[in-house]
Amino acid sequence: KIFDQPLVDCPKGLFKGRGTEENLLGYWVADVMRRAAQGVIGTPVRFAITNAGGLRANLRPGQLKVADIFVLMPFENELVVIELTGAEVIQVMKEGIVRRGGEPASGVKTLVGGSPEAVTYTITWEDGSPIDPAATVKVATSDYLYGGGDSIPTLKKGRKPFTTGLTLRQMLLDECASLAKAGKELLPPPPGRIAIPVPIQEAIRDKKLKL
Repeated sequence: KIFDQPLVDCPKGLFKGRGTEENLLGYWVADVMRRAAQGVIGTPVRFAITNAGGLRANLRPGQLKVADIFVLMPFENELVVIELTGAEVIQVMKEGIVRRGGEPASGVKTLVGGSPEAVTYTITWEDGSPIDPAATVKVATSDYLYGGGDSIPTLKKGRKPFTTGLTLRQMLLDECASLAKAGKELLPPPPGRIAIPVPIQEAIRDKKLKL
């Protein structure tokens, strides 16, 4: 009965991207995860990551309805907060790049360089500051990824897991409702979080890139 209920205006749409395009839809989901986790635990969350494979539809331009979020996120995955070291955050990003050209994340920037035979990674916090490998930070992810889904094994090393009881779907519904209540539109986040040269993208596509 609620599927036709209007949520928020999304004039530009949000898309996973094709080929070399960045996954702005995934960035938005990761941003919302990070904010929601921070609101639940009451302390800063430096990093959030989701999986592109779990986003089952783009959000087309126009007025979004409840049904659009259910189609985007049909699963009952829950938001989980864990602790990782800075070194583990960097490793998580590398695993996502090798797996799928970079899983959608919030809080970091990643520049891939070199060649498919000798890849280099420059991974920093979103403001460009270096990640201290020894520091411990709060990380938001899904119970699916924390449980070992989608080949990001370092996430399983997360310590002090806290399951928020909030599904990712409800989190997105709440974010849309909050924007509408404030009289705002849902707009895509800016690109530029992950930069990968074309030869390395091709090696990723052909499953020839290794950590």
